[in-house]
Amino acid sequence: PFFSYLLSDLHPHVLGMPLVLLSVAITLNFFLDAPEFFTRFKNIQSWMRTPWFWLTAVVLGSLAFMNTWDFPIYVGLFCFAWAYARYQQSGWQRGIAWEFLKNGLLLGVSGVVLYLPFYLGFSSQAGGILPSLEFMTRGVHFWVLFAVLLVPIIAWLLFTWRQEKHRRNLAAGLKFTAILLAGLFLLMILFGAALFVLSQSGPSWAGSSNAFIANLGRKILEGGSAFSGLHGNYTAKDVLLQSLLRRIQAPGAWLTLGVMLTLVIGLLKGRKQPEQTDAEGTRVSTLNQPADVRVFVLMLVFFGVALAGFPEFFYLRDQFGWRMNTIFKFYFQVWILWGLAAAFASAVLLKELKAARGALFRIAWSLVLVSGLVYPAIMLADKTNGFSFRNWSLDGNAYLNVYYPDDAAAIAWLQSAPVGIIAEAVGGSYSDYARVSTRTGFPTVLGWPGHESQWRGGGAEMGSRMADIQSLYESPYWAEARDIIERYNIRYIYVGAFERSTYKVETDKFDAMLNLVYSNQQVRIYEAVSQNLPYGNNE
Repeated sequence: PFFSYLLSDLHPHVLGMPLVLLSVAITLNFFLDAPEFFTRFKNIQSWMRTPWFWLTAVVLGSLAFMNTWDFPIYVGLFCFAWAYARYQQSGWQRGIAWEFLKNGLLLGVSGVVLYLPFYLGFSSQAGGILPSLEFMTRGVHFWVLFAVLLVPIIAWLLFTWRQEKHRRNLAAGLKFTAILLAGLFLLMILFGAALFVLSQSGPSWAGSSNAFIANLGRKILEGGSAFSGLHGNYTAKDVLLQSLLRRIQAPGAWLTLGVMLTLVIGLLKGRKQPEQTDAEGTRVSTLNQPADVRVFVLMLVFFGVALAGFPEFFYLRDQFGWRMNTIFKFYFQVWILWGLAAAFASAVLLKELKAARGALFRIAWSLVLVSGLVYPAIMLADKTNGFSFRNWSLDGNAYLNVYYPDDAAAIAWLQSAPVGIIAEAVGGSYSDYARVSTRTGFPTVLGWPGHESQWRGGGAEMGSRMADIQSLYESPYWAEARDIIERYNIRYIYVGAFERSTYKVETDKFDAMLNLVYSNQQVRIYEAVSQNLPYGNNE
C-alpha cells in the first residue's frame, strides 16, 4: 500500500527519473566499453543486428511516455558519447558527424516504432520555437537554483585543468564559447526582427490563393501574434535594444555558463587518444586503450550547460505563452545531469584536495550544502503548521482524514464499490478538484482542464465536458441530466462540499430518479444504471 500511495502522488517527471538514470547508465556503459565495442562492431548497421541496439532503443524510447523532450535529449547524449569516443580513437573526421546524425536518426525512429501505439494517439502542445528576447535568467537566480551543484562542478573543472595544463586547449575553448554565444545571440536577434517584419506581411500571405503560401501565412500570423503579444506596443528597435541591455546589465547566468563551457571544451579537446606508431612509422590502433570516466562526467556537464543555456536564447511555444514550461522541462534534466557530475566532483575533490585548498573547498561545499537545505527545512515546518500536524504518516492521503473526514469516508466506500465512471466538480490545476477519481482510480468525465489541454495539445478532445458537468449538477431538469449521464456513461454522481461550492447543485432530480447508495453529513453519492434510467420531462 505504501508504494501505491507514493506513486499516486508523484508527478510524471519524477516517475521518469529512474528511466532517465537508466539511460545515463546505458550511455556510460557504452562509453566505458567503447574501445572493445568498436573492435566488435565496425559500423552502426552491424550494431543494429544485435539485441543491445534494441535494448538501448527500448530504454531511450520509453522516456517519451513521461516527458517527450527527455527522449531527444538522451538520444543526443548517447550519440554524443558515440561520436566523442570515435574522436578519441582517430581524431576529427567528417564521418563522425555523419555517424552522430545517423545514429540519432536510427535510435529515434526505432524508439518511435517500438512505442507506436502511444504516438498514434499523441498530440503535443508545442507549436514551434520563439526567440527569448523578453526573458533571461539573472545570475543571482541562477545561482540560487544551482549553487549546490555549481560549486563542486566548477571547482572540479578548475582542479582538472590545473592538473593537465592544456593552455592551448583552454584558448580553443574560450574561442568556441565566444563564437557560440555571439552566434546564438545574433540568431535570436535576427529571428526576433524577422518575426516583427513577417507578422505585418502575414495577413496578405494568409489570404493567398496558393494553399502552401496561405498555410505559411497562417503559421507566421500565429507565431507573430504570440511573439508580438509579449511585447505590447513597443517597436522592434526598442525590444531588441532592451534585450541586449538586460543581458549586459545582468550577465551572471550567461557568464557562468560561458566559463563552464570554456573549461569543458578545453578539457574535452585535450582528451584525444595520442597517436602511436610502430618502428616503421605506421599508425597503431588505440582501440584497446581504456576509456576515462572523467570524460563522461565532462559530457554530463556539457549537456547540462547546453540545456540551461538554450532558454536564454529560445523557448518552445506552447499554451503558457512564455518560457516557463521550457525552463521547467530543461532545468529538470540539468538537475539530474549536474547532480551526477557534482556527486563525482565532490568525491574527487574531498579526496584529492589537501591543506589550505582542501579546507577552503570543504568550507565552501558545506556552506552551499547547508544553504540548499534551508528551503526544505522551512517548508517542512510550514507544511506541518509548525510540526503540529496531527496525523504523521507516509500516506499522502492521510490529511483527508483530518481536514476532509466526510470525503475520506466516502472515498473509502467507493474503493470497495464496483468500478464505474464518476462525475465530480471540475476545477483548476494543483487543487483538490478531481480528488475522488484520483484516490479511487475510477475514471472521471474531466479532471484538471489545464493539464488535459497541455497533454492533449489543445481543448478539442475535452469538447463541452466542463460545461456538461456544470449542467449535470445545476440543471433542474431530469431529461437534460439523463442525456449527460448517458453521453459519458456515468455510474456515480458525487455531491460533496466542493461540488456545492463550485455549482448551484440541484439534487431533487437525483433524489427522484437515481439510487442514493451512500451518504454522510457532507457527501451524497448517487448511482445511475443506464438501462433503468427513465425519461423525464422539463416540467
